[in-house]
Amino acid sequence: MIFGGEASWRWRMLQPSTDRSYEFFWRQAIRWLASDAPDPVSLTLPAEIEPGDAMTFELDVRDRAFAPVADAAAGATVTPPGNEPRSVPLRPGGNGKFVAVETLENSGLYHVQATAKRGGASLGTADRWFYVGGSDREFADPRLNEGLLRRLARESGGKYVRAADAARILSELHSTSPRTTEPERRDLWHEPWAFALVIALLSGEWVLRRRWGLR
Repeated sequence: MIFGGEASWRWRMLQPSTDRSYEFFWRQAIRWLASDAPDPVSLTLPAEIEPGDAMTFELDVRDRAFAPVADAAAGATVTPPGNEPRSVPLRPGGNGKFVAVETLENSGLYHVQATAKRGGASLGTADRWFYVGGSDREFADPRLNEGLLRRLARESGGKYVRAADAARILSELHSTSPRTTEPERRDLWHEPWAFALVIALLSGEWVLRRRWGLR
């Protein structure tokens, strides 16, 4: 917040003594700027999760002085919709952070709970509810990505055409021959030249055998 009114005290001086708008303005501004202190044990989850994603969540563990606790004993459970809670292993991530990766196969409302202890004393707990499958990635960023489309066309042997040049597509299709075609299967016995070749071979054998006195 940037407030450039260096003489804002004049607002108060020019108002009646019963007017409290000046105090109300500063009280509300300070309340808006101030934020709650984070919990000693807090969970961070991805913003969007879809079924089949490998969800990575992070547990931040701190003591009462909000100093990172690297030697904490942390554990977490994930409760899928309509099922029992299952334990999720946590591994140290450094600076009092613990990381877990869990693949969520089904959509629905999930619940994750985490606890942290040190020397038998509880440092705190954290729990979060989150929904899986609540977003459509196709519409998350519908802007045109020409770089991706050009790369797909190049790798697949095609050609990228802008929407304004859509009339060129038909001519491009007519002028482009496919790289690979399906093999054409033809029965040789149905060809006239195959039948003529067989007759010629048999006739040649008969003539030679007669000339050489063979039966």
